[in-house]
Amino acid sequence: SRLPKSFCKVKESLVLQQAAALTREEELDNNTSKNNNKNSVEVFFKAWNDRKLVTAIDQFAIDATFEDASYPTPFEGKEDINRHFSLLADNSLQLFVLDDIAIDEARNKVAAFYHVEEEDGKTKSNSRHIAFFTLNESTGQIQTVYDTVEPVNKAGEVNLKILSFVGKYIEKSVEEESSKNTEKLDVSSSKQLLIPEKFFDAYNRRNMDDALQLFDKDCIYDDTVFPNPLNGITQLKNHMEVCERALPSTFQFIVDDIADGGDCLGVRWHVENQGQEMKFTRGNSFYTIDNGLVKTVVDEIEPAVLKKGGVQFFFEYVSNKIQEEPVRIVPLTV
Repeated sequence: SRLPKSFCKVKESLVLQQAAALTREEELDNNTSKNNNKNSVEVFFKAWNDRKLVTAIDQFAIDATFEDASYPTPFEGKEDINRHFSLLADNSLQLFVLDDIAIDEARNKVAAFYHVEEEDGKTKSNSRHIAFFTLNESTGQIQTVYDTVEPVNKAGEVNLKILSFVGKYIEKSVEEESSKNTEKLDVSSSKQLLIPEKFFDAYNRRNMDDALQLFDKDCIYDDTVFPNPLNGITQLKNHMEVCERALPSTFQFIVDDIADGGDCLGVRWHVENQGQEMKFTRGNSFYTIDNGLVKTVVDEIEPAVLKKGGVQFFFEYVSNKIQEEPVRIVPLTV
């Protein structure tokens, strides 16, 4: 029996709509960064959240390196990176939500400040990340990534007390005058330096007046190893004075790379003692600038010694599988 013409028209319309939708998706997936005015980092974030893994992984160069500071070793090469994100996608429907991004086309650098949201739309606690990307000059693909996350344990105050104690012994072997330059830097004349570089320079000279003049009076400085952000220039001044007394004068903060996005900047850095890089002191920072002054800063540092990313992922994976199929818990408890 033949179907009514009205039914055939409706069916034909649905088929055409589905075909058109598929065509639009394919066009979006095949668009290059140049065509959609988005760089490979922004394309990666969108593709991941849409769970278009092929598109997400295609943003990486074949020999890319993805270093998640929570894991003991980097993911080397596109295949290894694909395996990592495929496992993450299988484990959860978490979204990577971009809060801000610094795009430095001149340097081929991008810094992304983002947080993680659960499937129900709630923000995962202690999930703010700063990821520093280097792009391939020829292809625009992601070449390297260094990703940090705020710590769960906010033990900054305890760590400062320990450093204050240890610092006395560190400085015994170093002449204080040789490691401390008290000359005042004319920050206004250092046009070649970006604001984060000026801040690190002043801090390394322990000249807090130079450092503080870079900040807006209503600034918010969030060093994520501490339980609460610093609100306003007065709190920041008090905090920096405490840090100055606690940190050995031989400790220097070294800028490794910068993504200059104009009104926001990403910085990758590490700490050295007497010119030697210290273990577990690499970090990322994200700055926002307003009228030439620092408005906000977020600092994140790699976890020391125990990098539990893989272990944490394993337990989350097992937990999710048990919730899906409770019978799976039986062999684990025998």
